[in-house]
Amino acid sequence: MLTFNTAAHRLPATTILFFFVVLASVPAFGAAGDKLWEFEAESSFGFSSPAISQNGTIYVGSQDGNLYALTPNGEKEWAFDTGDIIDSSPAVSPNGTIYVGSVNGKLYAITPAGQEEWAFPTGDDIVSSPALDANGTIFVGSYSDNLYAIRPDGSQKWAFDTGADIVSSPAVSKNGTVYVGSENFKIYALTPSGVKEWEYTASDAVFGSPAISPDGDIYIGSDDHSLYALAPNGAKKWSVSTNLAICSAPAISANGTIYVGSYDFALYAITPDGQVEWEYLTSSFIESSPAIAEDGTIFVGSWDGRLHAVSPDGKRKWVFPKSYEDLPLFHAMESSPAIGKDGTVYIGSFDNKFYAIEGGAGGLTNSRWPCFHQNRQNTGRYKDGVDPVPNQVAEIVIKETNSTAVRGWELEHGYGLDHYEPVAQVKAFRASVSPQGAVCKFRFELSGMNEAISSLRLFKLFDSDGTYRSFNEYAGGDAAADGAWWITDANNNYLGSGRRLEPDQVYFLVFCIQDNGPFDADASLGALLDPVVLARYDSGPSGCVMASGRDASPDWLLIALFPLLFALRSMTIGKTPK
Repeated sequence: MLTFNTAAHRLPATTILFFFVVLASVPAFGAAGDKLWEFEAESSFGFSSPAISQNGTIYVGSQDGNLYALTPNGEKEWAFDTGDIIDSSPAVSPNGTIYVGSVNGKLYAITPAGQEEWAFPTGDDIVSSPALDANGTIFVGSYSDNLYAIRPDGSQKWAFDTGADIVSSPAVSKNGTVYVGSENFKIYALTPSGVKEWEYTASDAVFGSPAISPDGDIYIGSDDHSLYALAPNGAKKWSVSTNLAICSAPAISANGTIYVGSYDFALYAITPDGQVEWEYLTSSFIESSPAIAEDGTIFVGSWDGRLHAVSPDGKRKWVFPKSYEDLPLFHAMESSPAIGKDGTVYIGSFDNKFYAIEGGAGGLTNSRWPCFHQNRQNTGRYKDGVDPVPNQVAEIVIKETNSTAVRGWELEHGYGLDHYEPVAQVKAFRASVSPQGAVCKFRFELSGMNEAISSLRLFKLFDSDGTYRSFNEYAGGDAAADGAWWITDANNNYLGSGRRLEPDQVYFLVFCIQDNGPFDADASLGALLDPVVLARYDSGPSGCVMASGRDASPDWLLIALFPLLFALRSMTIGKTPK
């Protein structure tokens, strides 16, 4: 029988044809995001998910064997030919080196100019995506059954044999522990030196990739239809069952909600204690891993050929493309989207095209694991600098000139800040800055608070045009950097994100703003104008959403095909690089 082949699938061509003919009859729904540009390759953009360098260059692999480097405008900078399918997602190191695997069995190190530094042979297909630890060690799985640790010079540090293919992309915790799944039903925790700490056995193959929570819990999906939450010591905390396999890697929002896709066509929102908040139905399998934008919008691809934009309460915001008439016959979006700093969403498709789409939801959200492999560079490492104690140098204590009470609907309608409820008044002030252009530290008093710090976000409000800008992740990065913020007690002692503010205590909100920088509303040098508001995320009503804003009958038609899809499961669900 004629088959449709990739490194990860062996699916009969007649089945593919039937499935997409059915989907082609589904009418359009919702309003699509705008396409900014598209780039066409010689073959499909299958499972490789894009990585974005610090300078905005986009790297993505194609099944034509090339790793492409594209400018933010969609122009090709270069193409690096591996000679075989690339289903692995590239990872970008801090020095700009790009690492990517190929079905030819090699992991490549490529310079930012597109030149090969070295190629490490594993002896069998690589569809796993590499992860990097803080020392530059590269971890990648192979069909040779091994997870490899490779030094930055291309030499092998160690190899751990699981006894079965590794499709799962590894993840590295803040203490260096490496987590990865295997086709042998097991999830492994390995020390940085390659010694097994523990293993957990699921009920079927583990092709999904792990995400790591702020508490160190590991979330990972399995072919046994379950999403598992494992404690750092390997003990099972809970599992959530879906109707089909989970090959999607989870993403974690700022408030701890876990988003993950399933082969049962649904994107799930799951609380940190394992309760399903809602399910959002697409019209086909979801292998894509979700990415969460600054305003909480979740982007995810589907085999229905569309990028779905979903609000934090599970409602459809828009899809791209809007109409199935705009799609060719084979049009699955299996790769995971990436969100640029400017809010552009990038994703590849089986129609041989790579798309840049206006997301309209801001950049990547400031959570600990907001997308596939944790960040835009796809390093697969829990974010560096987690809750550092900021430098306690003297700050400017501001007496606000205009402290104004504001409600959630005013934030939404006045500034476009949806789903956030203010927990303090808007603090507006003017300040003189010397020297001009300097980064200055400011402080406001907080009292009467009964809030978990982890639930809070700080926003700059621009009254001139009714927009907002989100400050950086809580206590993340350089404490003297523009956009940094944290909270101290009355004695100026830093409070970690795991603390809770008590209503009978006094605290200080501390934040940094650069004169004439992106958080300064006064365009003149030497003067700052900065109303800010502290808010918590408010998801509002939630529930199962199907066919929002249109007739639901096409979705029910597809659900009626579930028995056929279950029958095809042994052929369609298997080695996927998510």
